Amino acid sequence: MFKISSFKRITKFKNNLFINKNFSKDQISKGCFYIEKIANLLRIKKCLVKSIAKRNLINFFGHRSNLFIGVSFKENSFKSHSWLVSDGINCSENSVDDMKIIKTLEG
Repeated sequence: MFKISSFKRITKFKNNLFINKNFSKDQISKGCFYIEKIANLLRIKKCLVKSIAKRNLINFFGHRSNLFIGVSFKENSFKSHSWLVSDGINCSENSVDDMKIIKTLEG
């Protein structure tokens, strides 16, 4: 169910960004958090799609980021994951410690 309070917070965050044109480290974390919220509301589960959305937001405000794609194979289970790191902040909601990085996109 869509919560109005979540939408109001997201709208306020967006409006503040475009008025101030200032995107600090704290706002990178908030931006990543709100993209996760929006993705959940839209039922988007693909980590690559969410990572690209986060990267576009961060790059729009002039910060650099690295998009990582990793894989893991343990106990006959194959997993893949993508995540974004900007200014030392891991913008992923999941742990990536067990992933072997196969591709890094810088920018």
